Amino acid sequence: MWPRVYCARTVVQRARAVDLEMPIAEAVVALLDGQIRPHQAVGLLMGREPTMELL
Repeated sequence: MWPRVYCARTVVQRARAVDLEMPIAEAVVALLDGQIRPHQAVGLLMGREPTMELL
């Protein structure tokens, strides 16, 4: 069982530690940090190439 996490930043850190992409969580962290605006997050997420979960 995975340990509980209570914030998006922790999710992103743990995902990166095991080489797992978490684009939505990464966008949430970027939004909260003021690095991107909401419309930019949507553009980044919708502009991603399809991955295995969509095939």
